[in-house]
Amino acid sequence: MSWLKAYANKAFNSADAAIKAAATAAAATAVGPDSKSTRAVLKDHVTYIRSFADAASAKEPRERNTDWDKLALAYRLPEELDAMMQLLEAENASAHAIREDPLQGPCTMFFLEDNVMELMYQLMSLDHSVALQKCVIKTVIRALRLRYELLDNGSVARVVMQMAERLEYSPMRPHFALTHCEFLYALCDKVQRNPGALLPVFMSKNVSTATLGHEFLLLNWSIQHIQDSAGGEYAQRGILSLVGISDGRVAEAAVAHSSLIERTVRVVDHAFHKALESMDGGAGAMDEVGARRRRPEPAPFYAAIKFVDALVRVADGRVGATVLEVLDAQFMRQTLRKRLQVGSEVQHVGVMEMVRGLLEPDPALMRLSPPRHAR
Repeated sequence: MSWLKAYANKAFNSADAAIKAAATAAAATAVGPDSKSTRAVLKDHVTYIRSFADAASAKEPRERNTDWDKLALAYRLPEELDAMMQLLEAENASAHAIREDPLQGPCTMFFLEDNVMELMYQLMSLDHSVALQKCVIKTVIRALRLRYELLDNGSVARVVMQMAERLEYSPMRPHFALTHCEFLYALCDKVQRNPGALLPVFMSKNVSTATLGHEFLLLNWSIQHIQDSAGGEYAQRGILSLVGISDGRVAEAAVAHSSLIERTVRVVDHAFHKALESMDGGAGAMDEVGARRRRPEPAPFYAAIKFVDALVRVADGRVGATVLEVLDAQFMRQTLRKRLQVGSEVQHVGVMEMVRGLLEPDPALMRLSPPRHAR
């Protein structure tokens, strides 16, 4: 393991030298407000970040198992990424002017010209990192939320698509599941706002015959996380954003090339069973009517029904009709009927209480609250 120790010492020495150089540059910049342009300052930050990414990518495969999170902290990478985004966000108010005259947005133009999004993908490609990947994902989310539409640039859109694909299958994904779902939601929101340009990017070209249509990868990835304890609400809102697009390809992909219908019904079924768990497993779950018993917890079930209602309202008629048809066949006629036919009287009362709640809903329970970090 002497090679690892030597590499670590070398990396930390390089980091120390880079930090001192950055401090010297920062001191020079602080001499006066006009001593350095914002574009030049951004270039310094990007060059600094790129030096870390290039050094990491150049290592031998056996050296790529290094703890990148520790090295990233030594390089002050989170601070550099934040400083880079602050310069871009400072130009947010001028987004319209930048579209008219690119010279009005020197930092935004540098971000595009220097392929900074590809640099973010390069950092994302470092395995065996959690804090670093989470930090990079949050940086990309901030970039996507700029008023200037970076995804209008075709090369940026394709790189972001590659990011989404890599993160979806990353073995480290469970450690940053919430951040990943927030990233997918940000992408879904962008596609909904500009479907003409972005749908072709996020539609798979692997399934392209006239009879089969296209697989909508972004939709399918969001569906996979619809029941996640961390990020499930982001996934649901992303799905609603996508199926609300008035495009036949979206409806065809949702019905024929995704598990949206089955997963939606599964969400309702799972929430129904979860709502009755407290009553079924409680010490007071007795068969005598009027006996002390725990009441069902209906909030998860109502939230699932609320999602179905929103899906039917915003989606193409084919999607809505199929959802209701399968929901009727699998949930209403199987799960719910079995509860009413085989269950005890206590269970019957619990089920009827929840059904009555759907007919006379409590606004506090029926509200699907937005994610904490949603726009």
